Amino acid sequence: MFPGQMNLTPRTQWDGSVLVIWIRRLRIRKRERNRAKSRNQGQVNTPLAGGDKSKSGFSPTGFSRAIDLTQGRQGITAKPRSGKLLLISRITGDVEASTRRLPSQYTTAMKRVVILGRSASGKSTLARRLGKVTGLPVIELDKIFWQAGLIATPRERWILVQEKIVAEDQWIIEGDLGHYDAVEVRLRAADTIILLDFSLLRCALQAIRRSRERSDFWFWLIAYRCQSLPILREAISKYAQKAAFRVFRDPRALDRFVADVALFSSREKS
Repeated sequence: MFPGQMNLTPRTQWDGSVLVIWIRRLRIRKRERNRAKSRNQGQVNTPLAGGDKSKSGFSPTGFSRAIDLTQGRQGITAKPRSGKLLLISRITGDVEASTRRLPSQYTTAMKRVVILGRSASGKSTLARRLGKVTGLPVIELDKIFWQAGLIATPRERWILVQEKIVAEDQWIIEGDLGHYDAVEVRLRAADTIILLDFSLLRCALQAIRRSRERSDFWFWLIAYRCQSLPILREAISKYAQKAAFRVFRDPRALDRFVADVALFSSREKS
């Protein structure tokens, strides 16, 4: 036996199993209390579309309106059977926990869309998919911003270029240029902002498959969440208070969102 190694006696092993059983019982009791509390509330204000229960197993009982006091926007809070709170709102736009169809007001107003996110997260692919189903023109900022030899466009000139782009009535602009960017120009004009916040591992693998990158690219990719993302969120809250803001961390949720957009777009055309 190595120094400091504990010799597990039958008594110690028995105590460990008792601890596991005790934790399980606590979880069961907590789950039962949450269910009882959900039944006792008995508030039915805004049921989900598609019947009494959604595909994900939620019941309309206990639904209530929620107001985000910091932004003054409305959302819907639901208490599922597990006792956890689900928030589907126009503030976060995080619909990855739900499989229900989005209301029409979440999709039909998309005329000026800004797509942001870490490099190699799939912004260009998403822009092309949305452009195909909505008919909106797609603009890739990387092709405009970077000059020959990967020379960045000066900030003053870049602001003027963006002002000409956003002067149009309809567009999908994808691109996140980090500290080189003047993102406030297109944030002010956008009615919809989509942020792809996928994992570092996923984006790194996509970048490796795509092409060879310089060292400064990898530094920006790795430090995106701790450096670029907080600045970006602050800019969104400052310059795009009236825009619908959606964050996607799950590719499957993004696929459902694109399917919803295609569905509502086809209804509008018909």
